[in-house]
Amino acid sequence: MQKSLPSARIYYRATHAIVDILRALKRNKGVKRVLIPAIVCPSVIFAARFSSLDIFLVDIDLKNGCLNYKQIPSDFLNNETALVFVELFGCTAISEEVQKFCNLNSIHLLIDAAQSNFFAKRRFNKFETIIFSFGKKKQIEIGFGSIVFSNVFSNSETSICKIPTSYHKSFFSRFYQNLYYAHKSIDNKILAQFLGTKMHLLYKTDVVQPPMKAELKEYLEKISDKNIFEQNRKINLNDYLSEFSGLKNLNIITKNQNEIYWRFSFLVDGRKTQQNILQALRKEEIHASAWYPCLEKYVYDNEILGSGIKNSKIFESGIVNLWLTDDNGIKCNPKLAKSIIEEYV
Repeated sequence: MQKSLPSARIYYRATHAIVDILRALKRNKGVKRVLIPAIVCPSVIFAARFSSLDIFLVDIDLKNGCLNYKQIPSDFLNNETALVFVELFGCTAISEEVQKFCNLNSIHLLIDAAQSNFFAKRRFNKFETIIFSFGKKKQIEIGFGSIVFSNVFSNSETSICKIPTSYHKSFFSRFYQNLYYAHKSIDNKILAQFLGTKMHLLYKTDVVQPPMKAELKEYLEKISDKNIFEQNRKINLNDYLSEFSGLKNLNIITKNQNEIYWRFSFLVDGRKTQQNILQALRKEEIHASAWYPCLEKYVYDNEILGSGIKNSKIFESGIVNLWLTDDNGIKCNPKLAKSIIEEYV
């Protein structure tokens, strides 16, 4: 399955790229199903539904928040399966290990590197498909766009993924805000159908053409100009790890000092502790979030694999993310964050 990758493709959003790739896998490779981690941005599952493949959730590994590929049942270890492996919070350390597993079992792998740093040192040609995003709040942010390296398309194939001709940031801001609060307040499977229908509104109008070499070069140059925060992320990560080393009741997810992480992320014991910490941090104007929710509400019971998604539920109720870069004038403050959090753990 491993070939040298063709020229990159540019998309307006990584979500569009996932739809296009999954459709190509179905059309060109005979793929029938896609496996998705139970912890990921909900837009990934909407993209999978729009591709008309069967969807199944796989539980995560609490050590890193990434999909635990060892949970995949033997019936799914074949070339009719696609696996979306999300490098959660920029965790790239086991991606090559997952690709080897997929190669061994003829599974088609999509590396979702939307939260990873595009300039992290690795060889893209090790992967069948790898997707980067440069949208709002990503590690390298230019406000829009995704680059994909993949060998699932034929050389003559144009992209068939449809995207809006007019793109209004306010619409997507409202969409994801509504999605988040709907997830918190609606406790039934209607949510999957309701939000899935809304997502279909995003895929109408123009057909995207593959980028010309000149367009790709210009886009890459634009991205290169934005790669100014890598060192700050590493410095702030080390400061957080140093400050938080004495807090024994935390499971720190982003602790590999060789990585360039999107957030400093850790697990606390239960929803009540999580919400108290988030409220206290925000009161002191420290950026904090609890992404991502478990996708259980977005699927039906027969779309959950193996022994369930116990780890994903623990993750959802305990995850806390702190920013690794200054944002809107608010600076990272590991000392203050620690003094607040240690009151609750």
